[in-house]
Amino acid sequence: MADFYRITCTLGWRLYVERFRSVDVSRVFVEKVLGKDKPKWMSKSKIVAKGGNALVIECNELEEIMESIGKAILPDDILAKIQKFLYGQWDGATVDDATPPKSEATTTPRKAPTMRDASADGDVTLGDICRRHRWDERRARRMLRTSGAKREGRWRWTNDEAKAVEAQLRDLFEK
Repeated sequence: MADFYRITCTLGWRLYVERFRSVDVSRVFVEKVLGKDKPKWMSKSKIVAKGGNALVIECNELEEIMESIGKAILPDDILAKIQKFLYGQWDGATVDDATPPKSEATTTPRKAPTMRDASADGDVTLGDICRRHRWDERRARRMLRTSGAKREGRWRWTNDEAKAVEAQLRDLFEK
């Protein structure tokens, strides 16, 4: 049994590190991150979900965690962090509640993909806007469609139109 359980979750460029003192709380955390997805074991310390390599969960004691009963309640702030991590509102920072021991290397947050301000023809795409704010493109398109924004062809605007779309998306993501 470890002093603490350090769980590392990666989803695309997002990196989330959390530490727990209890194996049961660790199990509940892993279950919340996985949701309804069935995990695939890659090794004793690594599982993947969401179609293979999209969601990766790693922990040296992962096998012990997954064999536990997992009857615990996670604090609301951790539940909120999980939601932000999974649904594209992650700020890219590594969340780590405890100070790592001196022998353990600290992790640095992964950088978001490099952002282009405009396409080759001067237009701004939805991808450009989403990279700037670290939003999930699919979710942004879904939000725009449900808000009544119709596109004929590509999700691309002139600079002035893009500012209005960006403001609309900011309002939709804050809801």
